[in-house]
This record gives sequence, C-alpha cells and structure tokens, in this order.
Amino acid sequence: MQEIVTGPRNARTDRGTRPAERGKTLTRVYEYGCWREAICGLDIAVEQMFRRNELWNRIVEIDNDVRTKMDATLFAKAQEEKLGSIRENLKELRSRLATLRADRKSSKAEKDQVRALVKAAVLEVRTALDEVKRARRANAEENRAFMRELNADRLRRIRQAQVHADLYWCSRTEILRNYEVARRRAMREGRRLKPKQWNGTGTVCVYFQKGLSVSRVFGDNGRLQIDRVPEDAWKSPSRSERRKLARTRVRMRIAANADLSPVWLELPMTMHRPLPDGGVTRWASIVREQVGLSFRHRLLLTVREPAPTGIKLPFEAVGVDLQRRRGHGSFRGAGASISESPLEVLLVFFLQHRV
Repeated sequence: MQEIVTGPRNARTDRGTRPAERGKTLTRVYEYGCWREAICGLDIAVEQMFRRNELWNRIVEIDNDVRTKMDATLFAKAQEEKLGSIRENLKELRSRLATLRADRKSSKAEKDQVRALVKAAVLEVRTALDEVKRARRANAEENRAFMRELNADRLRRIRQAQVHADLYWCSRTEILRNYEVARRRAMREGRRLKPKQWNGTGTVCVYFQKGLSVSRVFGDNGRLQIDRVPEDAWKSPSRSERRKLARTRVRMRIAANADLSPVWLELPMTMHRPLPDGGVTRWASIVREQVGLSFRHRLLLTVREPAPTGIKLPFEAVGVDLQRRRGHGSFRGAGASISESPLEVLLVFFLQHRV
C-alpha cells in the first residue's frame, strides 16, 4: 500500500505528534488481488487495453515528429558541431587515462599530464555548452511564432487521435495525463518517448472528478461497484473465516453500449483490508499482468483520507543506523541514537561474534 501525505504548506507543527500538521490528508493506494475464475467482460477489457496501447503509440509518434521539427528549428550548427568535437576529444582523453591507469609501467607524470588535459577538456565542454544554450535560446526567440504553431499542431493531432481511439473517456484522460508527465521528464532528460509493445497486459480505469465516498463504492454506482463485505471479514479471530468472508466481487465500467448503458468488467476479489471511513475514492484501476504463462489481475483504489492525528511519541526523533562489516572471521554491527530536546541520549550497540 502506497501513501502520500499532503497538507497546507504553512501549517503549524505540533511537537511530539505524528502527523504533525492540521488539515493533512493521506492519499493511499489500496491493492486487492483478484481470482482467475468467473471473470465477466474480460475480452472487452483486453480490447480496451489494446486500444490504450495503440493510443499511446500514436501520441508518442506525434510527439516525436513535433520534437524533430522543433530540434531542427533550434539547432545551432556551428556551436553544436564545436561541442561535439570537444566531447569526442574528452572521450578519447578519458580512454587514454584509463589505459594508463591499467598499465603498471606508466609513470605518475604521464597520468598527471593526461589528467590535467581531461580537466581542461571538461572546462571547454562547459563553456561550449553554455554557448549552445545561448544560441538555442536566440533561435527560440527568433522562431517563437513557428514554435507556437508546432505546439498547436501537436495538441490538435493528439485530440484527433483521442477521438478516433474509441476508448472510454476515463482511459483517454489517464493516457493523456501519463503522456504529459512522461513528456516533461523526457524533455528534462534530453531523450525521446518510446512506443510500447503490445504483450496482452495493461490497465483499465475509472476516474471520479469530485471523488466518490467510500460508502458509495459499495452502492449502486455507475462506474465502480464492490459487493459489501461483512465486518467479520477483518475482525473474526479465525483466519479461515476471515479468508472466506473477504471474498467478494468488483465491477468496473470499461466502455459503453450504443444506448450509453455501461459495459462492465466483473471479477472475483479478496478484500483483505477495509477501506477507511471518511475516505474519498479518486481513481480505480484493474491491472492485468503476466506471470509465467498465465495472467493475473489486481484492483487498485486511490483513496484520499484524513491523516490520523494525536499519535503521541515518547521522544521527538529516533535514528537507527545499522552497519554490517565483515572481516577476519568476525561480524560487527552498530547502533541506535535517540534524541529528545533538550536532552539527547545516544545509545551505541556493539556486537562481535564469530561467523
């Protein structure tokens, strides 16, 4: 289960309380396993996963095409050719230095000389890189109108691809959101997006713009329905009884018929953990993945819930530093430190025994 803590940036901190801020909320991802038997609507779900993969590949193709045109517009020929030449020289110098280090007969003077050349080449690369950045910024200012046209054309082509994808709107929204995140990361790292190969796995999801309360998840909702589980499924002292009572079914809308009635994907699942009271569901996904020669499915529920308050700790901070050091037939490990303002206590453990 993953969790993300969010809250107001200027909230005050209460000493000795975790979580410390008022108004904090937790965004947790609850994961539940599904069975392989008695799955309804799986063929349509796999088709939707295939269309999601096709839409992603089409968007990547559009993005790479526009990126190619933008890079050609921003390209600073003289400066970038100079930078490439300096980088090649730096690569050769580093290779030469590695060869000298591996050669036991090489002298220290030779290594120091090549090491100095490497440092000088690194400075030249930095200077040339700054020149390239200035030249690319100048090209961007000069061709700003054309760059805007390219970006508008990218968005228009992506919208057309979404329309022709024949996907449920929740899946289109998720694909577009994932694309924007991946696009920004790829631009920062200076690389291109890559298409995904279809292998029969994927995800179908539903999204709740304003959130769906946990109590309504177990009701007659039009996108997500889970058959209610009795309280004894989590509170019974018998493990076998809990396992039996936790078995239920989940239904998720994955498409729509011609009359706009929902098309459901229905799976048996084990709800081994209750959803929090007062929580709000934002996303629900069913993941299909391959394990060996078969496939398995998982239900993921992204729930925003109030953070627990009033958890008192007897001290402000605890730090545990375990070091494992092995040598001369012995094992050594050490210790923990506990700090409590204004008193600081340091506990150090030392363990040594034969192994």
